[in-house]
Amino acid sequence: MFDRKDLNCIDREYFQVISETCYHITLKSKNTGHTWDITSTENPYGKSIVISHKHNDMDPFHIQPRVHPRSIQEAQDMIKAHDIWQLGKD
Repeated sequence: MFDRKDLNCIDREYFQVISETCYHITLKSKNTGHTWDITSTENPYGKSIVISHKHNDMDPFHIQPRVHPRSIQEAQDMIKAHDIWQLGKD
């Protein structure tokens, strides 16, 4: 579950916030236009964050394999690194 501190750390200069709840945040990168779905799930070992993303609004979300952030800040850092990589491809 995301708390107020998690939600307050969202970089609103970098992302457009599409939606935010205590379990689910949807962000859109202002740099690439990619949409990111960040979900908090609970398991017997603690909190787990799952990130999915899509390149266009019409595309379905796909899970980012090998991406396992432990916090919203870490998720944002991973997304920003992905944006740098994506922008370098174009």
